[in-house]
Amino acid sequence: MRPFLACLLFAVASAQQIPPGVRYHRAPDAVNKQAHDVLAKILSGEAKAEDLAAASDKIIVCGPTLWTAIKGSATGEMAGATDVTFVVPGPGGNEILKGRGFKTEPQRKAFWKILLARYKQNKSLTIRKANADELSYYWAMIPYDIDEPLFIAVTDKDRLLFDFSADNGAVKIFTVELIPDKK
Repeated sequence: MRPFLACLLFAVASAQQIPPGVRYHRAPDAVNKQAHDVLAKILSGEAKAEDLAAASDKIIVCGPTLWTAIKGSATGEMAGATDVTFVVPGPGGNEILKGRGFKTEPQRKAFWKILLARYKQNKSLTIRKANADELSYYWAMIPYDIDEPLFIAVTDKDRLLFDFSADNGAVKIFTVELIPDKK
């Protein structure tokens, strides 16, 4: 009985913590596994152009921290991308942050090219559920409930948040954000 109790306590202790006030909806394990596998394939460098197109929602939102990090590499294909405004509460009041929404296939391809050039084939890459601080960060910037699948890809230097839609049995990436380091 004691080994069972120890396993149960470990499972409870290592469960994902959802911060108070964050509206978070879990997805079935099969849906989360599908999203995890899609993300692992993309970040492994094995994904082909058609895999990226299949994994992308109609619009991919590039969060403000990620946009700040990659906008210097933006190509002409990204011209005309939609400004996405994030209003984030801060200690001195609300901050207005700008990301981008990529609606056309050329814009999405250009986004993936820049993102993958920066992160694919990272030797220390791990994919995991978001922790309480990461959920709080994301929650503060979006006007909707968080619905899984949602994963964090941890590289040797960064943490990337990938939020998926899961409609009609298909998982699609619709938001990618770079989680900033705490100051």
